[in-house]
Amino acid sequence: MRHGISVDLEDWFSLVRRRIWGIDGPPTDRVIAATTVLLDLLDRTSTKATFFVLGRVAETYPDLVREVKGRGHEIGTHGHAHERVDRSGPEAFAEDLRRSTVAIEAACGVRPAGHRAPEFSISRETTWAYGVLAAEGLRYDSSVFPASAGRYGIAGAPVAPYTVDAGGGRTLRELPLATVRIAGRRFPAAGGGYLRILPYLLIDAAVRQAGAAGRPAVLYVHPYEFDPRPLTFDEPLPSLRARAFVAAQNAFRGRAAPRLERLLRTYEFGPLEGLT
Repeated sequence: MRHGISVDLEDWFSLVRRRIWGIDGPPTDRVIAATTVLLDLLDRTSTKATFFVLGRVAETYPDLVREVKGRGHEIGTHGHAHERVDRSGPEAFAEDLRRSTVAIEAACGVRPAGHRAPEFSISRETTWAYGVLAAEGLRYDSSVFPASAGRYGIAGAPVAPYTVDAGGGRTLRELPLATVRIAGRRFPAAGGGYLRILPYLLIDAAVRQAGAAGRPAVLYVHPYEFDPRPLTFDEPLPSLRARAFVAAQNAFRGRAAPRLERLLRTYEFGPLEGLT
């Protein structure tokens, strides 16, 4: 069984600066060093992945996107400005998607086939997004956690790849993120913060359970989790909530690389497009 590994290629610093201070600035070059560490890890394990590229990163650092493509990885879109789908609408979402596609294609010559919504924000209330994705020529999406996860997730959604009716006679494939079944309930266990914070055995169990059921486990990571330097800002954080958020993003970050490498050496992983 081949599983799916994906990367949300975004810059942590610009996104968190917007969240904490409301400053909407361009990506920083920290994304280059962090992505390079991750690319080298993938090379060491002879693994190809899907990189869901944020349009702003493609605009600011096109050479980085070309490097990702040049190393043989699939290029998808993560939207342009990292706006949640549920805080948008069909027209704004379509425009953001088009801007990302133009930026990515200009950077590396590839028109993305796959999409991941920022913060996994396709829910029961935003299924209209599938119609937009199909109309813009996307073939698959990977934004749904088939479990309740607070800010995201669709409890009861299929756990294996499934076909979505996108309207107008169009269909789209949804590749849900990995979950682990414990005591009859499903919990997110797909990588990212889960890879850092949960016991490794739970992440491993999510992959094993998927394989035993004959379906792929779809995992994800972010470049910042592989940044060799601490995630800090020069200016003081303005609130206890902001300090707690940044502390959580730094928590157990040293686990990300060895745990991911262990998974990639234990199981067969590859890009998401081949899982559709």
